[in-house]
Amino acid sequence: MPAALLVNDDEINIRTTLRSMLEMEGYDVTTAESAAEGLARVGEADLVLLDVRLPDRNGLDVLADIRSRFDTPVLMMSGHGTIATAVRATQLG
Repeated sequence: MPAALLVNDDEINIRTTLRSMLEMEGYDVTTAESAAEGLARVGEADLVLLDVRLPDRNGLDVLADIRSRFDTPVLMMSGHGTIATAVRATQLG
């Protein structure tokens, strides 16, 4: 059974591209465009790829929510990353 991945990003091109590439590698991929939609699907995923900037919440806040409720690994993504953001994401797990 392939690993289930959740791509949580507000940009449709990012979601579509990642989904296509990861499915070609044999993963089962679900996508979400908002924090609310992503949080509703975290329980179904073996790994979450989470954008730092989402339209309804900061991705770091979403990461803290995920950590408080799930053991699911999270990989943070951003086209606008900073060292401070990377440090905070690492602190949150």
